[in-house]
Amino acid sequence: MMKRMLCFLMALTLSVLFTGQALGQAQSLPPDEVFESAREALVLLSNRQFDAASQLLGSKISASALRKEIDANCKWLYSIFVQNEIAVAWISSGQLYLAVPFEQPADGYVDALVFSLNENFEFTGAKHFVWSDVSQSFSESAQVRWHLPYTPEYSIFVD
Repeated sequence: MMKRMLCFLMALTLSVLFTGQALGQAQSLPPDEVFESAREALVLLSNRQFDAASQLLGSKISASALRKEIDANCKWLYSIFVQNEIAVAWISSGQLYLAVPFEQPADGYVDALVFSLNENFEFTGAKHFVWSDVSQSFSESAQVRWHLPYTPEYSIFVD
């Protein structure tokens, strides 16, 4: 009886260890290079450089898919000067996302391109969202990483 209990406890311990390791790997957030690629891709897309953006993002997102998403949902991207400093990554329902707002997200109506990534931090998709949807999603996440520290506050400059 004691041997069975000991075997059961060992099996349970190993199961928890392996499950914890797998969850830990799946729950990691991307390194700086991935943030930089997403921010640079947004700038390239705003300049209609779809092939360059696709190459930067890797082989899983085609230039035609990027063009289709932008043309269908946020054509005005071509006519604005996009910011390339702010980006946020988070995990929602086991999926890793990285959002780059078109402008400083001063309100919920700011547009953003949200990239999905796999566990190897490879870009697998891109979709347009408004910032209020993005912030609601990452506010419900236990793991969030801003590329740069960002606090949505007004700045007062004194001469």
